[in-house]
Amino acid sequence: SAFSIEAISLPQCVLIMDATAVTADQQLLWRNIQRAVSAEFFNLQWPFAWQNMQDGRGAGSYVQGFLDAVAVNKNILCLGNIPHLQSSQSIQLASLQEMLDQPLLKKRLWQFMQNKIKE
Repeated sequence: SAFSIEAISLPQCVLIMDATAVTADQQLLWRNIQRAVSAEFFNLQWPFAWQNMQDGRGAGSYVQGFLDAVAVNKNILCLGNIPHLQSSQSIQLASLQEMLDQPLLKKRLWQFMQNKIKE
């Protein structure tokens, strides 16, 4: 099935989130995070544009290739579950919705973004 992943790349880490079905409140939080830091924005869309690669078998490789390109020598911070993510080198944090429900979870994200926590 189709999905979308968005990423922002900071000097020390990359934040990624599943952008397939975000609410207006989640989108506002995501935009506020982007405005708070100086970062590059990236977007991955599935299915892949080539007709012969749309059966889903390559989705994991496609996501991994996307991360390999945007996260060279950086920590990967996942905001919630990411479709087809197979990287064991990523750190899963609270989703945007969890941060909206429990605002204190945003503090942990900021600590990771500032490299104050190592896992």
